Order: sequence, then structure tokens, then C-alpha cells
Amino acid sequence: MPEGQIFHVENDGTSTSITPISARASRRLLTDRLGYFASDIVQANSIIWVEGPSDRLYVLKWIEQIAPELKEGIHFSVMFYGGRLLSHLSGDSELVEDFINLKALNQNSAIILDSDRPSKTARHNATKKRVIGEFESTDGFAWLTLGREIENYLDADDLHEALLKAHPNSYREKAVGGQFDNLLNFPVVGGGKTKTADKVKVATLMTATDLNLDILDLKKQLNGLASFIKAANHL
Repeated sequence: MPEGQIFHVENDGTSTSITPISARASRRLLTDRLGYFASDIVQANSIIWVEGPSDRLYVLKWIEQIAPELKEGIHFSVMFYGGRLLSHLSGDSELVEDFINLKALNQNSAIILDSDRPSKTARHNATKKRVIGEFESTDGFAWLTLGREIENYLDADDLHEALLKAHPNSYREKAVGGQFDNLLNFPVVGGGKTKTADKVKVATLMTATDLNLDILDLKKQLNGLASFIKAANHL
């Protein structure tokens, strides 16, 4: 609290010393001496792991719509794992040290994974299946997108408008918008090349207004995620 004061009280076996703590480095030293990690003190009560910044924008907007009482930085934090790093991530505290242990950062961890499937008959990546199993076996929350990636949860008409605004000089033709299509790849106007849209720019435009939640299993997954966050916060 702004009006609060912190003192380091230490006894060396002979006498007791009391030192005021004000500098950030001194506070870090004090918490280390007490055996606390920064995550024990300043982290939110749950973490949602997503692949990147654009995913975070969608998740925050969806949570705002489905459970507006849940606030980022208080009830949950959103962190990035990066798709290419997935093979090095683990949700199981017992696995070998050469995997980054996500749940060691916060036991109330959720993860959202793109399926990356090009078709309904395509198999799920073995690494994704392993991570999902690890999270679910340790009371975490794992969400594997029913479509190709998180953008396949977006309304096709709204996405078309966002792409027009994000890339006015190169985008024109509306994609079909299938469940397993790469919706951010489009043919460039006047040429045979294809271009990948700016994911963050598109996400910023899309989340400026409420999103359609009645797509695939989006609402079901969001309700599950919201319940998970509430449980972590004893709400």
C-alpha cells in the first residue's frame, strides 16, 4: 500500500537489527531471504498460457464478454509460450529438467493450443496431446481449438471487414472461412502472391467491438475457462 512501510528485522544470535526497506533491490533480497518467489507475491491467482499477443487480445475480449467480473492482473494473467517452443514445454512437475515447467510458475494454469489441423481427418500433434494430458492430469485447464487455430473462432463477415481495414491496398476477396482454413492468408490484389495478415493488427480491430461467441465450441470452452479462473480465485 502507498502508506505502508517495510522493515527487515533480523537477529544474528546476539542482537536484533531493524532496517527500513525502500529500494526495489532490497525488497527482492528480503523476499528471497524469506523463501518467497516473486510469483508467490505479485502473480495473479491463475495463468492463461497462449501462443502470442493476438491470442491474448481475443482471450481478454472473450472473458470480458462471458465473465466481465474477472479482471486481468487480479484474477488471472496471460502469458505467451510461442508455438515453436511448445515441444519444450511441460505441465507435469515430475518430468525431466530439460523441459520448461509451466505449472511451476503457477499451479492454477490453463493453456490454449491451436490444433493446426488442415482437415477434420488430420491427427493431432503428439506434443500437443502430451501437453494437454499433463495439464488435465494435474487439475489444469487445456483447450485445443476445434478449428485450425484461434482465428477460426471468428465471424467470417467481421474478419473480412477487419482484413479490409488492416490491409486496404492488398486485400479484397473474402475467404470462404472454413473450420480448417488458414483465414489470415489471402491472395494479394493484382498478383499471384499470397500474403499473411498482420495478426495483431487484425486482432486489435476485431476486439474493438463484441465478438460472436456462437462459433464451433467457443462458448463451451469459455465457460470452462471462466469456471477454472473463478475456482482458482475462490469465487
